[in-house]
Amino acid sequence: MNPFEEPETRVQTTAPLVEALRNEVANWRNSGYNGVSETTRRLLQFWFDEEHEIDNEKFRYYFAQKEAIETLIYIYEIKKFRKMSDLILNYDSTKKIAYNPHEDLFPKYCFKMATGSGKTYVMALAIVWSYFNNIVEHNEEMPRNFLIIAPNIAVYERLKEDFADCRIFNSGVMIPDEFQHLWEFEAVTEDYIPTRNTKGRLYLTNVQKLYERDNAPVNPIQKIVGKKPSDSIIYYDQMIEEIKSLNSLGIINDEAHHVWDKDIIWNQFILTCNELLKKKDKGLSFQLDFTATPKRQDTGSVFEWVITDFPLADAIRCGVVKSPIIGEVENPHETPSDRADVIYRDYIEAGCRRWSYYNNVMEKVGKHPIIFFMATKTSEAEDIYNYLQTKNEFKGKTLIIHTNLKGDISDKEWQKLKQETREIDKSHKYRAIVSVLMLREGWDVKNVCVIVGLRPFTSKAEILPEQALGRGLRLMFGPESGYEETVDVFGTKAFVDYIDEEMKKQGIDIKRYKERNLPTVTNIFPDILRKSELNFQIPVLSPKYKRENRSFNEIDISTLPQGKYDLDLETYTNIKSAVGRDALTEKERWRDRWEQPIPENYPSVISYLANIILRACKIPSRNSELVGKLDSYITNSLFSTVLTQQIKDDYRFLHALSEPKVVDFLTELFVKVINKLTILSTEVQLQSEPREVKDIRPFLTRKKTYTPKKCILNLVPVANDFEYDFCNFLDDASDVRKYIKNDNLNFYLEYVNEKKGLSYYLPDFIVICDSENYVLETKGEESVEVKNKDKRAREWCEDATKLTGNKWTYLKVPESVFKNNREVKTLKKLEEIIRSYESVEKI
Repeated sequence: MNPFEEPETRVQTTAPLVEALRNEVANWRNSGYNGVSETTRRLLQFWFDEEHEIDNEKFRYYFAQKEAIETLIYIYEIKKFRKMSDLILNYDSTKKIAYNPHEDLFPKYCFKMATGSGKTYVMALAIVWSYFNNIVEHNEEMPRNFLIIAPNIAVYERLKEDFADCRIFNSGVMIPDEFQHLWEFEAVTEDYIPTRNTKGRLYLTNVQKLYERDNAPVNPIQKIVGKKPSDSIIYYDQMIEEIKSLNSLGIINDEAHHVWDKDIIWNQFILTCNELLKKKDKGLSFQLDFTATPKRQDTGSVFEWVITDFPLADAIRCGVVKSPIIGEVENPHETPSDRADVIYRDYIEAGCRRWSYYNNVMEKVGKHPIIFFMATKTSEAEDIYNYLQTKNEFKGKTLIIHTNLKGDISDKEWQKLKQETREIDKSHKYRAIVSVLMLREGWDVKNVCVIVGLRPFTSKAEILPEQALGRGLRLMFGPESGYEETVDVFGTKAFVDYIDEEMKKQGIDIKRYKERNLPTVTNIFPDILRKSELNFQIPVLSPKYKRENRSFNEIDISTLPQGKYDLDLETYTNIKSAVGRDALTEKERWRDRWEQPIPENYPSVISYLANIILRACKIPSRNSELVGKLDSYITNSLFSTVLTQQIKDDYRFLHALSEPKVVDFLTELFVKVINKLTILSTEVQLQSEPREVKDIRPFLTRKKTYTPKKCILNLVPVANDFEYDFCNFLDDASDVRKYIKNDNLNFYLEYVNEKKGLSYYLPDFIVICDSENYVLETKGEESVEVKNKDKRAREWCEDATKLTGNKWTYLKVPESVFKNNREVKTLKKLEEIIRSYESVEKI
């Protein structure tokens, strides 16, 4: 375990370019960096072969940092690969990359580096390398001006600590002595841009400062970073004028997992920079993206431009960060209650007990461990905070952080938190921190030793497991202390299972194998440059079926099916236990036992059950209205006997009522009843902007593909020979002008399914003809839901026709009808299929 040397084994990367590129860079490193400029050679020698000190302590670069800067130098200086197409052609042996060649505008590289592996230093190394090659080697392709963009004030403040007054560059580990006289460089980290007086410059800003105008539309990045400051227009104008004056610029994005959509303001500003520089025949020199989690939020796919990958699994194995230990509460029980501290008492107590263990061990060496609680909402955070105040060890020593549901913190709260957290690692002031959500970036307290997650966690969550763990991974003692540092992770089953699942995906305790003879992978994208005339619009309509606010008093309990549960009040036990297992080896590291609190009372259990049911129905704030109906059903119908008040007051009964099988039965039953009552048809309206087929995001397919004439896509993925033949027919049909296969188009129709809930249906094709437009379904076998889907598609077409004035028709083309007609005659028009299908329907 050595963070300064290349790992003996590496986790198999999920980034398609990295494996081949990693091997090539290793061979180049071993050859002595053949082909680099003398300036680059001296910098590499100084960084990695000479000894350094910072604040009288020995300093060495991690291997992760070394590999990252080496890879950038190799691609940019040696191979001179400036296009995504160059990287794909040379390194994507797996054929897994889908990208749009029309968006391949300037060099763009992403560095996937685990939290704590030192990406800020790599940013600085890239700046030093580029600056000196520009100044000494007169290499105009390498910029001496740089813009670092942070996603929020927390990250901006952290970066400011490193880059203000060029602190990181003046640390003694960046620039050789003989280069110091050439270092004419300044960092601009304030809200204004002063007059320039150096050869090189770094601009550091929060992305909020790059908002161009007050009426900018809401977009995905605003949901992450919040509202823009009022002075952003002034700064934006200053920044634009600065860029106009530059001959070169390199952009560096920190926490770049936010920069996943080309339409967000962040990316639009980068494109603006490129356009301004192109007027000088330059364009952006490069865009460097740094993040531990380079994944698109819409699909979860890894950024295709990732060139180096040092994942959390490697960081753990190398001792760069703490080793996570999953704390398993054995037979956990979420006690029904309106209070979060009661519901989650098992997990809270388990976490507190582990904190006590760490505290007893570490106070002997002058360290002060911190436990971090992650709640679902503000009221739950308050419950947990108040409960901790009843414990002597946490009374007056708990910090509560108020964030929104996205994990964002207000400027006011950040200023308070910044002041508080500066001393957390050094003082005894705080022992516990409670927040609605773990801060995702910019908060780097090292003393977190226990994390307790008390919120739902799913693959759709915007917070990734690396981000949830990230604030507790940084080392307290440093990589050369000889002490194995750990962070214990407790939480609800959804929380812990999701983290465990995602960690396994990264190679932690999972065996991997390489598939052989993979099917061909094809890149699908809208070929706008050659096929712009095949673009068309699809109207966006409001949903026809919505959940309405109907009174639960309309539910007739007497009509509901009878439950068949017997009461077993004799086998209840409130003894709980937990075990901690190493996240890498799964070996047991510790074990604990304690008494579980009993549910408070019958009303609190009923309230808890009502919340579960309403959450499943996605109906908020109707708890009090549902409680009465639940009480009536449980009292008279759920069990094999009618309940008395004496039974309801028995804590053993409360335990039986909260058993998973009973909760599941009640949830399924009442969800169906509520769906039937509340999902109703509504008046449909046109929404603001139609959907354009040219906006389909590039995607990959392993399906067979068809080369179209009348479709804007470069290729059409088809599921079977029927779809292939049908595409061929559409291209030849004289009355068809253009069409699109509904893949990655996000065109779907909500409909009421057989269980009376809402489901979603994606038709196969949209076809534009001379006189009307078609939503078209190609069908082989019929399923039980087909009639519901057909009904909804016809309704959508009727509404679209009425609201747009353009004729829309739903058409289903059964495979049998299509094949029969193809066999007996040559089909020349879609109209002929319509007539054939209508004749079959009449029989």
